[in-house]
Amino acid sequence: MTPPDIFSTRSLACFVILFALFVCSILPTASAEAVKGSARVLRTEGARVSLLVDGANLDIKTGALLKQGSVILTGSESSVDLLFENGVVLQIQQNSEFSIDKFLLDPFNAEGVNYKSLTNEPTTSVTQLKLDSGTILASSKKLQGGSAFEIVTPVGICGIRGTRFFVQSEKVKNQSSATIGVAEGLVEFVTPKGQKRQVAAGETLGITETESGDSFTPNPSRAAELLPATNQIDSKLRQTVPEKSFEGSEASSIKVPALLDDFVRPFSPEMVKLQGGTLPPESKLAGQKVKPFEIANYEVTWNEWKKVQDWAVQNGYSLKDKGKAEGSIHPVTEVNWYDALKWCNAKSEMNRLEPVYRVKGKVYKTGEFGMEGPDAVTQKIGARGYRLPTDAEWEWAARGGEKSQGYIYAGSNDINAVGWSQENTTGIPLSNGQKPPQGMGIDARNSLPLYPVQPVGQKDPNEVGIYDMSGNVTEWIWDKEYIARNCCSRDPSKWATLNSRWKESRIIKRNYLDCYLGFRLARNAGP
Repeated sequence: MTPPDIFSTRSLACFVILFALFVCSILPTASAEAVKGSARVLRTEGARVSLLVDGANLDIKTGALLKQGSVILTGSESSVDLLFENGVVLQIQQNSEFSIDKFLLDPFNAEGVNYKSLTNEPTTSVTQLKLDSGTILASSKKLQGGSAFEIVTPVGICGIRGTRFFVQSEKVKNQSSATIGVAEGLVEFVTPKGQKRQVAAGETLGITETESGDSFTPNPSRAAELLPATNQIDSKLRQTVPEKSFEGSEASSIKVPALLDDFVRPFSPEMVKLQGGTLPPESKLAGQKVKPFEIANYEVTWNEWKKVQDWAVQNGYSLKDKGKAEGSIHPVTEVNWYDALKWCNAKSEMNRLEPVYRVKGKVYKTGEFGMEGPDAVTQKIGARGYRLPTDAEWEWAARGGEKSQGYIYAGSNDINAVGWSQENTTGIPLSNGQKPPQGMGIDARNSLPLYPVQPVGQKDPNEVGIYDMSGNVTEWIWDKEYIARNCCSRDPSKWATLNSRWKESRIIKRNYLDCYLGFRLARNAGP
């Protein structure tokens, strides 16, 4: 991209990020020789099942071995059965979004384990699963000392200690809730605020996130209907376990680096609510007032993009084959302004929020329309769906809102602390281990970039907990004249200051695609 306008005409419910960091800090890390465990697919049912691995959408087949980082999405009348190498059997039911966030084992000979008649966990393990939505039924055997098995939901964490149980997670009208039921054993549930509840055998518990705190409902109606199926899940799934469930040479002998050697800061998208205010004198927008609003703490990642894109394509949005990224937690790029708006509408509909963008009064799903003329894209006043931030909102958030310390960059006077730019990305290996060739041109649309875009959230946040607003990727905004903010990892750091803006011109238009151009979400503030 070319310099900001000062040089030329072209001048991500929810507590989850803090909770994810907390969980990773308290989970055991197994031994220094820990290996990545496997989960075998015992069965798939229905046509609407997706497997995402490192951002790629793959076929999921019976017998496949899944590792940590795998995401499974099931649609209506679809389900997946899994056997984990530590002996857990688990059924992912219809309309679920489930991921294996962490699964590490102390090495052992899995080839000699009879998983049909297992009574105890065969080795020490660390298991962290995530259920964003839907239902899972599971059974774990008695865990080894030092093992940890936890399931993260949007409203808290289930601690498992050898039991048969189910977990449901849902979001209705922007309100997250979870239901837990135990057929045998005990589950301890912990909220982000540290409230704890134990669910014993034969009991169910509903947890709802509210403005004033979490609400607990013992034995909610209809929850008990899942207990009989949960009680049978162990015998039902273990009947399908193959004689040789895991090959020792593949599943148990591959050594992985010590955890700190390949550490990537964990993340989860979160909307940060900012109070309104007035942009300061040093801003090019000095004096402009901003109303309260919400903005994502991360740029939209490939993983997030792909989940919504798959739903959108099935629901009438022209988003097929759009977007690219180097990895699942890298920002999505190669998305033009029009597709960013349509994706925002699709994400709103997925989350039962009123879509913002309209063309002639109808939800914007297809085509390319600007902000002027008879077919202009407009915003519905009062809609609470996702959208792009305005020029002023983006800068207010980047400067830290009311908590601003007046830094040059978003969160610091040192670009290396908070941002990725040309100076600190040169020669960094890509995720496939290759190094970009020196001397390659910076417009590397069809080859490896010289200054690779980095995973989101790897630098420090700004004063209000927002990441990557100085560097990494340039971001689309909603404005008639200026259409993007921020610099990217191939730009010099002098362009990463908080006044950098990009005009719509003959050089960059709203239909422009670039491997360094992405976006982040905003939303109107609630009551």
